[in-house]
Amino acid sequence: MMSKVLVVDDSIVFRKILIESLSNQRCIRVLEACSNGKDALVKIRQLKPDVVVLDVEMPEMDGMQTLQEIKRQKLDVGVIMFSGLTQEGAQITFDALSKGAFDFVPKPSGSGNFYESVQKTRRELTDRITAYMETKSSFVQIKRPAQPPPLIKQLEPEEQKQQEEMPLKNINTPVQQPLSPRQEIPQTQKIMTPPRHNIIKIPKQPSESPAAKIAAQKTVDRPRPAPKVFFPGKIEAVGIGISTGGPNALNEMIPKIPSSFTVPVFIVQHMPPVFTTQLAKRLDEKSPLKVVEAQDNMPVEPATVYLAPGDFHMTVSIVNSQKIIKLNQDAPENSCRPAVDVLFRSLASVYGSRALAVIMTGMGQDGLKGAVLMKEKGAYIFAQDKETSVVWGMPRFVTEAGLADKICPLSDIANCILQISGVLTR
Repeated sequence: MMSKVLVVDDSIVFRKILIESLSNQRCIRVLEACSNGKDALVKIRQLKPDVVVLDVEMPEMDGMQTLQEIKRQKLDVGVIMFSGLTQEGAQITFDALSKGAFDFVPKPSGSGNFYESVQKTRRELTDRITAYMETKSSFVQIKRPAQPPPLIKQLEPEEQKQQEEMPLKNINTPVQQPLSPRQEIPQTQKIMTPPRHNIIKIPKQPSESPAAKIAAQKTVDRPRPAPKVFFPGKIEAVGIGISTGGPNALNEMIPKIPSSFTVPVFIVQHMPPVFTTQLAKRLDEKSPLKVVEAQDNMPVEPATVYLAPGDFHMTVSIVNSQKIIKLNQDAPENSCRPAVDVLFRSLASVYGSRALAVIMTGMGQDGLKGAVLMKEKGAYIFAQDKETSVVWGMPRFVTEAGLADKICPLSDIANCILQISGVLTR
């Protein structure tokens, strides 16, 4: 599916970078480029793009004002913020996410290898646009007939009544010449009762051997885990993996968990440095639980939410009988650092069946391999549903692999966590 994109940035350099990067992708067509929000609003109405890549700081009308107008005018377009890797840029970006942007991509950095930075920006934009469009297109309803044309002509009420009043021998019976008194009716006709007009007889299929039936069944059904019995109070740790659409989802879900929830929560949100610091701060301000950006060798405490810092994998280890958070910069997994798989592996090792994994909105399949290990240890696994996911990628892979014990809409995830953990809810 071809994605139509509008680029909006006041910098000639970045407009050129975006146009060249995205135009080289077969699944993306750049419609045009604008230098400010006012022009962008006009082009959105005229060209009807699927996605707008929107700069934060611009003259005349900046990214925030443009985003507010897009929402006010109810323009049907997805918005990705294109922001700088600064503290101020992170704050503005989170404000933009709360006002309707579905994701963001940092601008290429002037430090280090600028070419590699541009290539990373291209990959991140392409992946986000493609994943967003795949999820969006899956909700388009295809019009079909209400029901297929009937195979048998439907009779009008009067015709129906006449048919029912006819002698049974005349129903669905071919016209025959009268039999002479000496003609003998064949035995098969003596015992056969003509079927009623509204019954279709289906020939009996030849019987199959039990082995053949089992083989046929295996080719149709995907194996599913046996239904799990939930015992409240068994959970000692919650691990959450999340990506595209994550800041808004976490901003809705985490504040619903009360201070009476004493189980530690570990979150891997695919996000660069500075942004994870800002996200942890914002969640902490809104939540009854303490929310912190994790640090190396930080002891695990109850009633605390730990967010993996950008560019660091987060794990949980046991040191001298004390659970400790460890950070590392090992190679990225699934092109991600932090990676959900890394966290889930450690939770499977430390907590085993006493852990709960929650896979939420995000692109790709990070978390799938880790979820397999957690399932082997007997852990519980929840997945966000398709309807409330901005991008149904990560939860989709876990769900279709048959690993999810429960599939929840975003609004119910916190309550489901509380129920399985034995915390009373309203």
